[in-house]
Amino acid sequence: MQSFATPRADITLGNWRHRALLGALATGVLIAAVFVAYWPAVRAGFVFDDEMLVTHNRSIEASDAFYQIWCTDSNYEYLPLTYTSFLIERRLWGDWAGGYHLVSLILHAGNVLLVWRVLRQLKIPGPWLAALLLAVHPVAASSVAWISEQKNLWGLLFWLISLSCWLRFRDSGRFRWYALSLVAFLMALLGQT
Repeated sequence: MQSFATPRADITLGNWRHRALLGALATGVLIAAVFVAYWPAVRAGFVFDDEMLVTHNRSIEASDAFYQIWCTDSNYEYLPLTYTSFLIERRLWGDWAGGYHLVSLILHAGNVLLVWRVLRQLKIPGPWLAALLLAVHPVAASSVAWISEQKNLWGLLFWLISLSCWLRFRDSGRFRWYALSLVAFLMALLGQT
């Protein structure tokens, strides 16, 4: 009997490794698709209202920037998470637009992976294909290539996290998933109303 138990354990471990390898490969393809589709945006500069909202934004340049962003109506819209991101990016990249675009690509890649996850949680057929379509579809071009539209990427990121946490709550009944879902939803609203 003992000789049968060992090979069965190896088969289970082998299946786990196989699934992990396939998952890593699928994840890599999705991320690569985002970067191939949108890499030209990294070489782009500031467009439309990017300069007004990022490089010439007085609340971001102020010495009390966090107060200006979170506690006043000094910006065009009340999007404190997005403006805090711009503040950090401004400190990191300065006037180099490529850094801001790179952040947008990373956010979009994260959103693509979260769409894949949520669709799997919902047991919708073809979740990876749907995520791949989002990764390269031109409908996302303005949000990914236009720096001031990072608000859409932040909003979607936290909305998908909220939905994923709520689905975990629905399946497990654990209150912590419900609480995390509410926190993520609030963050989504602070990123994009």
